[in-house]
Amino acid sequence: MALMPFPSARGSMGSCDLHTQPALLQSKALQLDKKIYPASPFMAKPDKQTIGHYGEALSKLRDSLTNQNAYIEDAVVFSILSLPEVEYLMGNMSAYDAHVRGLKRLVDLHRGLDSLGWVGLLKPAVTGVLAFWYSINQPRPGDPFEIDRGQYLVPITPSILPPNLEAGRVHGYLDTGTRQLVEEERLSPHVVSHVQQYYNWNDVDLYSFAPFGGKSAANVEARERGWGLMAYAGNSLADRIVLIAMQHTLLDVSHAERFSKYYGPLILNWVGFCARAIDEVDANDTSLCDLLIWVCLKLAGGLTATFLKIRSSSRNDRRFQLMIKMLTIYPKTQDWKTLESVLKRFHWNEYCLHFWHLVWGMVTSSILPEPNQRVG
Repeated sequence: MALMPFPSARGSMGSCDLHTQPALLQSKALQLDKKIYPASPFMAKPDKQTIGHYGEALSKLRDSLTNQNAYIEDAVVFSILSLPEVEYLMGNMSAYDAHVRGLKRLVDLHRGLDSLGWVGLLKPAVTGVLAFWYSINQPRPGDPFEIDRGQYLVPITPSILPPNLEAGRVHGYLDTGTRQLVEEERLSPHVVSHVQQYYNWNDVDLYSFAPFGGKSAANVEARERGWGLMAYAGNSLADRIVLIAMQHTLLDVSHAERFSKYYGPLILNWVGFCARAIDEVDANDTSLCDLLIWVCLKLAGGLTATFLKIRSSSRNDRRFQLMIKMLTIYPKTQDWKTLESVLKRFHWNEYCLHFWHLVWGMVTSSILPEPNQRVG
């Protein structure tokens, strides 16, 4: 039997202490939010308050699942149930599919619906979600819980775009460098879809809305989808470089991620990959070379703090060595104006450009007696 989070299994909140069940609290808050907000504005554009609750529910769910036995808690089932409806309305079918599959797996681990706590609430709710999921994947008669879920495992496919954004408009949001890679068919369909969705969410302002340093629902979901795509064996070199760039941005958007013990080793792993890629890419392949130059500057962006604190050891930093290699292999990057024009073909803002400028000046002043353009 599942652990009962509350004294009653019939759906009564009773005298429970909600702050001890954060995942359940977040899911209930989301359900209340959806009742308060009418459907029509939500369908036109997801309201920020609902998305905020969604992001917190997702974050609490991830925290809960750090415990290997967390699946036995009904709060986890409630939390997962609160996610698919919002994802379906947003048109975010990759997240929708992942969470419904996770819900089905939880039911299996509980040994069936009747073994769940709060069975009067959870059984009809779970049945409805899974029945709808089966119907849109492969309609067939019969009890949905008797269907082998293996039939519904599908290869990576492009995600459905949010309904309020037309696919034709999305192409216009891409920066010129990425757009050229798409037009040259250098990126796989699943990566193009990931990039498009990233720019879509920037357009509807989900990334900038978050109570804690940019960690929003869209941010978390895009990051998790990115990890899955990076593990795909069929990625081209261009795919991998683009995915590194996007994951780097997604991690930096959330301040908490940058202070994780895993952040530094991960960056160095990407630095090593880019250093090897410089050797593999044809110097005449302008599209891919420019992409690689941009990603090298992104990864080296944190060098300024290291250089100011420990100036003597900065030259031994692998990011510093990556910059030296980039400047050597691509002589055009030794001129700031030329380099700036390359960087502006991709995703950038004035704040990033300022630090890239500082890093470039720091490295060129160390290896070139008279760089073509001093930082100023």
